[in-house]
Amino acid sequence: MQSSAEFIPVPNRVRLQVLQFHQLPPVFTNYFQALYKVGQFEQLLHFTAHESIQRYGTKSLLEKYHQMQFAYPLKLKSMTKEGGYTILNYETQKLATKRMLRLKVVIENDTTKLVIDENFLKEIGR
Repeated sequence: MQSSAEFIPVPNRVRLQVLQFHQLPPVFTNYFQALYKVGQFEQLLHFTAHESIQRYGTKSLLEKYHQMQFAYPLKLKSMTKEGGYTILNYETQKLATKRMLRLKVVIENDTTKLVIDENFLKEIGR
């Protein structure tokens, strides 16, 4: 049976936008968590949103990264767009209790970056 659908080429810039939204944020979280697990806290700053660095400062963020608890398993359940942000909703198990962890990320200079806010600080244990 022959399909009547036509092949329509997709420009590379459109593919990149789809890739950024649908694939990079979850990969970003895995990478961010891996950096945390091996103690590369300064590298985490490279993946922290500019607005968060301005709000808290690099010294304060490094202290927060040293103190946070972020080594538990994460399972992506959903993603939503809110304005210029992507909200990643992860199911996690912390202290034998299933919980939801919501991470707000933004694309800056073609890189996914974590937005640090009070909710994130509360969830990861300041």
